[in-house]
This record gives sequence, C-alpha cells and structure tokens, in this order.
Amino acid sequence: MKQLYAIALAAAASAALMAPVDVHAADFREHRAIWMTPFLKDWPSAAITSGNASTHQKYLRTQLDKIKASGINVLYFHVRSHCDANYRSKYEPWSSFVGGTRGNEPAFDPLDFLLKEAHERGIEVYAWFNPYRYCGAYGNGQSELDYEYTHPEWLIVQQGKESILNPGLPEVRQRICDVIADVVDNYDVDGIVFDDYFYSNPTPMSLDADLYNAAVAADPGVGTQLQWRVSNINRMVAEVGAVIKQHKPYLPFGISPAGIASPAHVTSEYGLPSISGEWQYNAIASDPLYWYKHQLIDFMSPQIYWTTRFDEVQTWWNNAARKFGRHLYSSVTLSEAQTYGSEFDRELEFSRSILPENQNGFVYFRYDNYLNTVFRYEGKGVDFYDFMGTHSQAEPALTPLRPWNNVYAPVNVTGLSRNGDQLTWDAAPEGSRYTVYAFAPGQEQRAYNTNLVQVRYTNSFTIPASLAGYTFGVAVYDRYGNEYSMITEGGAAAEAVVPELTYPADGAAAAGLFDFTWQPTGCDCRIEVATDAAFTDIIAVNTTAESAFDAYSVGLLDEGKTYYWRVRTHAANAPAGCSEVRSFTTSRVAVTSPSGNDATLTPEITWTEGFPGTVYRLEVSRTSDFKQVVFEDSTSACSSTVAPGTLFYGSRYYARVTAMRNGRTVQSDPVSFFTADGVPAIPTFVSPAASGVTLHKDQVIEVTPVDGASSMYIQVSPTEDFKTYYRCTLRPGEYSTPALSRARVGTKPLVDGQTYYVRVCARYFEQANQSSEKDTDYNVSTFVYSNTEGVEDASVDASTVTVSADGILSLPVSGCDVTVYAADGSCVFALSDAAAMVDLSAVAPGFYVVKVAGPASTRLKWIKR
Repeated sequence: MKQLYAIALAAAASAALMAPVDVHAADFREHRAIWMTPFLKDWPSAAITSGNASTHQKYLRTQLDKIKASGINVLYFHVRSHCDANYRSKYEPWSSFVGGTRGNEPAFDPLDFLLKEAHERGIEVYAWFNPYRYCGAYGNGQSELDYEYTHPEWLIVQQGKESILNPGLPEVRQRICDVIADVVDNYDVDGIVFDDYFYSNPTPMSLDADLYNAAVAADPGVGTQLQWRVSNINRMVAEVGAVIKQHKPYLPFGISPAGIASPAHVTSEYGLPSISGEWQYNAIASDPLYWYKHQLIDFMSPQIYWTTRFDEVQTWWNNAARKFGRHLYSSVTLSEAQTYGSEFDRELEFSRSILPENQNGFVYFRYDNYLNTVFRYEGKGVDFYDFMGTHSQAEPALTPLRPWNNVYAPVNVTGLSRNGDQLTWDAAPEGSRYTVYAFAPGQEQRAYNTNLVQVRYTNSFTIPASLAGYTFGVAVYDRYGNEYSMITEGGAAAEAVVPELTYPADGAAAAGLFDFTWQPTGCDCRIEVATDAAFTDIIAVNTTAESAFDAYSVGLLDEGKTYYWRVRTHAANAPAGCSEVRSFTTSRVAVTSPSGNDATLTPEITWTEGFPGTVYRLEVSRTSDFKQVVFEDSTSACSSTVAPGTLFYGSRYYARVTAMRNGRTVQSDPVSFFTADGVPAIPTFVSPAASGVTLHKDQVIEVTPVDGASSMYIQVSPTEDFKTYYRCTLRPGEYSTPALSRARVGTKPLVDGQTYYVRVCARYFEQANQSSEKDTDYNVSTFVYSNTEGVEDASVDASTVTVSADGILSLPVSGCDVTVYAADGSCVFALSDAAAMVDLSAVAPGFYVVKVAGPASTRLKWIKR
C-alpha cells in the first residue's frame, strides 16, 4: 500500500547547532519526562536510613514542586538496575542504592513514597527496568536472593565485565515477566519503560554457543547466532508487553534504544532510509524497528544525544514512528546543558514542528542535570528547569492518547462542591483520575491547557489562595488518558452537543494534506478514525478544542483504502455527544494531463485539487529521476503552462507535483508524456547580419532561437564544401558561439582578413528514436574575419548613457565595464567596475563607439571634436 505523507530527512549539521524553528503553543497533550535513578544518586542520593528518612522525603517534595512548575508530567523511576529492587520485591533483593547493602531494607519504600508524592502533584511515574543486567563485575553475592546463589545457570558471566541474565533461557524471560507483574500488581505505576541494556557489549559468541547450537538442532531456520540473539530479545519484549496488558491493560510500555539503532541492511528491510549506526543491533543484539513494526511497544524513546545531529535523527525516528503507528518520545542528555541550555528548548520546538499534534514527547536524561544545571541566557545565569518552565513548557499538558490501547467509557463528575479552600466531588469508577480547571470571573469555561490547574488521583483539591476567586471545573480523566465532559461549579445541566461533519463528505476521496472539519461546537472534541464502521479497530484518536483537525496528525493512511471517522464532544455540564459515522478514502495529488504522445511544446500541466490552502510545486524533467529538471513552477492553482522554448519536439518528459500545506508535503507519482513530432524551423543568423560583413575576434556567431529544437549545430569553414571546419553545438538557451578568437579549424585559429563560410541547422528528436537527433537543412552565410577587437553598429540611448562635449561619460549606475573602440576596431580605452561618471577627456578627437556592459548595457556612437 502506498502511504500518503512523506517528510524529507533533515540534513545533518556538522559544525554548528541547528537553526531556530518557529515557536508555537505547546500541544494540549505532550509526554514530558525525566529519567530518575538512585543508581546515579538522583533520588534517593544515598541509602535511606532511619536517621535521614525525613531529609530524603523533604528533599523529594521540594524537587517535585520544581518539576511540576516546569511543566514535567512524567518521571521514569529506576526500580531495577542490577537484578535488584528499589521497591519491595518478592523475587529480588533490595538495592544497595537505597538500602546501603544489597538486601538491606531501607527505612521507607522509595517507590511507594515517590508514587504518592508525584501523584499528589499530578505527575505520572513509569517504572524503569533493566531486564538483564546483573552486575558490573561478577560477584554481587550480598544477598541470599542473588542469582549467583539461587540460579547461577541463568547468568552469562564475564570476569571483570558486565554479567547478565542469559536472554536465551525461557526461565529468564519468565522471571523478567514475573518481576514486572509484581510491580504492576502492587504499585500504582503509570507505565513501564526499559533503557538500552540487553546483551552486554561485548558478549562473546562462545558464552552461549551451546544454547545456540541446541536451538539450531531444534530448528535449522533460526539463522545466525546474532539473529538468534535478536530473536531472544524480541520474544522477551513481546512477552513483557503481553503481561503488562494482561494485568493492567491501560499501562503504556516503552523502550529507550540508542539514538541510531539499526545498520543499513536492517533499516532497508523495514522500508526506511539508512542512517549510520550499528551498535544497538550488532553489539547488544536488539532490533527496535521490529518492536515498532510488530507493535510490541507503545512508544520508543531513542537516546538522541547529539546536539549537532538532533534534527536529522529525530526526523528519521519520526518517519519510523509514523510508518508503524506508534509514538515517539525522544530522550536527550543534559550533560551539555550548562553550555547549550537553550538548545534543548529549540529541539523541543523542532520536535513539535514535525511530530503529529498531541503525540509529541521529550525525555530528559537526567533528573540531577534537569534540576541542578545553571546556564547563561541573555547575559545572566538561569536554572535549566525554570527556563524550560517559562519557555516551551510554560503551559501544562496531559499525556498523549494511544488509539491502539484505549477504552472509551464516558462518565461525568457528580457532587462537585466547595467548602472553604476544599473542592470535593464524588469518586468516579475505581482507578479514575481527574482534571481540575480554574476560570477567572467572566472567562470562557472551556478545558484549555492554559486553565488546567492539576491532574488529581483523588476526588479532592485544595484551592490555593491565589485562585480563591476563580470558578472551578472538574472532569473525569481515566487511566487510558480519556478526558470526559467537565462539570463546573454552579453550572446548569446542558444537552449533549452533536457535531455536524463537513469534510470529507461521506464516501468521498479526501485529497492529500487535508483537515477533518465539522461545524463549530464550542466544546472539546475527540476525533476517531477506524478501519471499520463499528469502530472495533480504531487507528487514531486525538483531541482538539477547534472544529478542524490536520489529517497528518491522525497518522499514515493507505492510499485508496476506506476509513471511517466520527467526532465525539465533551461540553461543559453535558453528557458526551457523538456525530454520525462517515467513510472516506484517501488520495494524494496526481498529475492528470498531459499524457500520451501529442503534447504541445507549451503544454498545460494539470493535477488534482487538494485541500484549500495547499501550494503546489510542479517539476518537469528529461529523466525519471528528476535530475534534469527543465521547468519548475510554484502555484496555488492546479495547473501551470510550460514556458516557450523549454521543451523539444518528439521527446519524452516526466512531470510530478509536490503539494505543500502547514509545513507538510506529499508528492505525486511521476507521469510521463511525449511532445508531438515536428520539424523545427531552420535557424537564421543574427551575426553575421549579412553575408560578407566583418566579424572581429571578440565577436560571436549568433542565431535566432528555434522552437522545438533540442540543439543547434554551427560550423565555420574556410571552404564552401565544409571539408574542414570549426564546430559548436548550442544547447537549449544558448544562441551564440564563444568569441571567434577561440575558434579553431583543425588546430589553427582563424586567419585575419580571410573569408569564412558559416552554416547552422537545428537538431531535433522523433518519438521513435530517443537515442539520436535528426538535423534540419542548413542556413549558410559568410563573413570576413578580423583579428582586431570591434563592435557592431551602435544606437544612441540618451536616456541612460551620455557623453558630454568635454568627454564625461555619465552612467545611471556604477559597476559597469566601459570599452571605447576607434573606427578601425581598435580598443583605445577600457575600464572595469566603473563609477557613475567616467572621464574620457584624454581620448583624442575622432569617431568612436562606446560599449557599456552591466546593468546599463548599451552601445553608442561618439564623435569627439
């Protein structure tokens, strides 16, 4: 299937940071996360003891307040880094990073405390796991639960190197699933994420050769040992995803691979352009594109840790995410934030400019850098977190919806009341969250992100003193991310709003870069696109406060395939409404004419009309790869006429159109056509203007343009039979030879005073033979060659160039080249890049021709008395 949208891969910047991009308001849904790990002393920064427990807790509360104020809505907390636990696990020992000694219980459960405090501020927490890593050098051995005691057969051990659980063992995959299920069942986490630790680098092939050989014996089709290792990781990812969805189907599952994750032979298998980098696949045996293609994960967070390549790599990942219908939340390292702090603001804005609306994401590595980096901005030191919170993250955002993992069950808040500074309401179905909005007196009561105060995990909210005079609204915000109708304080009950769909029409073909549109509703809307009329296979869900939505943000749509769409509404104090269901197909821009074998030399190229506001770029080329474009035009119309003198008779051409709208592009398939056969007119001479005239060495043979000619062929010979000659082929747009001083008959230059014969013909193609040109008859003339410089007769244009009686040449502009020739053709004065006034008073009295070359080009006669 052909898919509609294509975005060109951005070029890499090699020496400087990328150029700024246009800044726009943040999407209402955006994944903004921070990697947070006790392993690197983020939080807790040391073992939790009874003596320091309150200090750890107070510090976290303070930092979470900063994080919330800066616009962050997700934390990735490192719960398991080395087959250990920063939570209460029934399978593995407490981590030394929180317990001091491996297996030692900390004074409080850090995951449990973090969840309560983060959720109190409306921040989601994803549990971050390393599935295989056991220890940096073999010998944890501090707890009776350590695998070197309980299951040494599960370990791949390298003395002095990183030891891991063996990915080739089904028992290891099962333990990983059990560990994750343990967390999912016992903690109210909001998602699961892995980073890029799979097989260690290196893991010599000898260390698991026995398992591989057994696998080959059982199934000779397993491939090479590297391919077998990759398949082991793929099985683990698939099984983990299934376990997560079995226990809590609303939880997202994502992985953070290396920024450049696949070698060229792998990317080509997935229909993506190559991008240099083989470590992820060849060294640690993992294939992120497989997880995307087979939809084993909900999002990818590639580690794009190069400021000079961010735009290039982010664009590549965006294309991959859109191709496979999953989300992209790229990770960036803040190790250089002290130097390039504002660059990360620019990178976030760039991401928004290319990623689908409300599906953007950005993840910062890591917590300590985010909160404790100061950099220079506009001449003063600023905190990084505060800078982001007052720039691209100034407005709060909910996290993106996942159409492939979404259960829609609308329910409204009831019992909303205020008692002093306490806002309370009845609890919605178990596990629900809520969004709280605040409205100033007289302000429109809509669920805009500028009015969002907080996400709540409980059915109460303490109103800050600064908002005491505001009116509040609360909506149910379920664990799938759906937000339903907002109920406001004192708001009168309203009827459901049913939108009227306007584009595309039912059963119509939606053109190229289009918007879904419906009649204004004055409420919050949810657009859904499915492959079936019953909406059992929803492929896109998005939300908007407008009455239109860019189809680009819906995702890649297969050309010609039938889809179905509808719009749901959530109006204040009203039940959910729903439009009718409409079907549509998608079509991209297509060239409609000319076609066949009879196009004129100035054909009108036409193409299908796109959505209003689309601009088109037409290209006409001699070759199908468009490396020889002969005509281009940009227009808002759906046709363009090729300029005269561009095309040849009897020749094949290719035409394509690129549609452009809202920064997106879609390109038509190329269409080929032939111009009709014809014979060009025989060219005539401009110079020599008549037979027998003198042509000087600085002059040229010049001919008239001829429509339909692919070239013109000039010969200059000392004999009428043209047995020896100088030849010159004029390509399209060329109408004169080089100066005659460069002409050679054989190896000899032209002879002063000798008469020469000159002839010219036009060359052209016929449709039946594109490999060689045919010639018209010749036009023949003669001239006498002079080995001196000279000019043709000149005409006076007193309005632009004049010479006064005393010899002052006046030019309308400076920068021209001035040459003065005597009656015999000799040059008596020459000046390059002349000023607007040129003094010729030193030239002796006589008859002259003044030649001016430049913006004021002309020739004029001048008689100095």
